[in-house]
Amino acid sequence: MMAPNSRHQAAGRLEVNLFRYSAGGTILFCVTVRPMSRTFFVTGGAGFIGSNFIRYVLAHEPAARIVNLDNLSYAGGETTLRDLDHPRHTFVHGDIRNVALVHELMNDADVAVNFAARTHVDRSIEFPLAFVDTNVLGSAVLIDEAAKRGVGLFIQVSTDEVYGSIRDRKSTRLNSSHIPLSRMPSSA
Repeated sequence: MMAPNSRHQAAGRLEVNLFRYSAGGTILFCVTVRPMSRTFFVTGGAGFIGSNFIRYVLAHEPAARIVNLDNLSYAGGETTLRDLDHPRHTFVHGDIRNVALVHELMNDADVAVNFAARTHVDRSIEFPLAFVDTNVLGSAVLIDEAAKRGVGLFIQVSTDEVYGSIRDRKSTRLNSSHIPLSRMPSSA
């Protein structure tokens, strides 16, 4: 009869199970290794790109859990959340600048993805402090909390207004030589 003898968590968030099988005086060992379920902390998940990212994760990672923090501004709304009523998706209406809330929600996160941002150059000219407050200070709250919690992967999503356009269309893979670059100083 096979029964789990021990369960270990290895580096890289893998679940390792060791089974001992005993039959007729012979002892065999069987090891199974599989990725553990991941918890995603997603901000801006009520926006177009963020909500599609959540749909993708729900469809492709059957054990993943998602905590979605969004303030439902002009960039995102409840209509994008209607089809995200899923037992592995939790929506929280709140702000990325709320340190206590981010601290609470990022508790078990393995991956943090920040889609939350104020966009559109015209709006940044009209309301510059709101942009700095959300895009800089809000992102700093998320990065600081992810570092304190030891989140394994932090992904900052932005636009070509910050990163600039891709010069080499053959390769869209980013590396350390890519730095935010904008031809529009008002959006950088």
